[in-house]
Amino acid sequence: MLEGIELTKSVMANQEATATGGIVNFRIRKAPERPTFNVIAQGGQNNLRDTYSDYKLSIGGSNRFYANLLGVYAQVDYEEKDAGSQQLGGVGFFQENESKPVQTNSMQLLDIFRNVQRLGGALVVDYTLPSTTIKSSNFYSHINRHETSYTNNYNYKDQSFNIGYTDTPESWLTVLTNSLQLEHRFKNFEINSAFSHSFSENVLPAQISSS
Repeated sequence: MLEGIELTKSVMANQEATATGGIVNFRIRKAPERPTFNVIAQGGQNNLRDTYSDYKLSIGGSNRFYANLLGVYAQVDYEEKDAGSQQLGGVGFFQENESKPVQTNSMQLLDIFRNVQRLGGALVVDYTLPSTTIKSSNFYSHINRHETSYTNNYNYKDQSFNIGYTDTPESWLTVLTNSLQLEHRFKNFEINSAFSHSFSENVLPAQISSS
């Protein structure tokens, strides 16, 4: 997907004036002159859950048409994995006075079951003339999650213990970005124009919890 990464560490005339610290620019590649097609299939073993159900499939290709003036690059990928984890959190400490040692007051042990499914795609279209290049870049990503969390809460100071449970049957995150770039070269001058659109949606329909 990437033609290169540009790093600008000082303000230049063709960069944003407010970015005094620098700019990182990801340049999206154009379709090469020769047709391409690739398939990538990946799988893995999840040692925490002892499963082999994690996998990712990516299919992409590109070609140029009309005497190499028009280029099209497209890619679609799907991924499903168990992103669960076991965590230690909610640790609290207390100290009676400066001469006393610091003691653990409370802590949490979490066992999180999380299933993630992601569908993504990209479409890059460019039209290249001797002095003008028009490029349209479009990206889409949709992540669907199901998460169940079990929490053991320990309070050593009060000598108490309780169990918590949280279930998120379904939640999803959708991201869509579109950009249109125009580059025009005239003698020793270069004019760059860009138009962009972005959309994101994070939805959590329902969540059940108890303790």
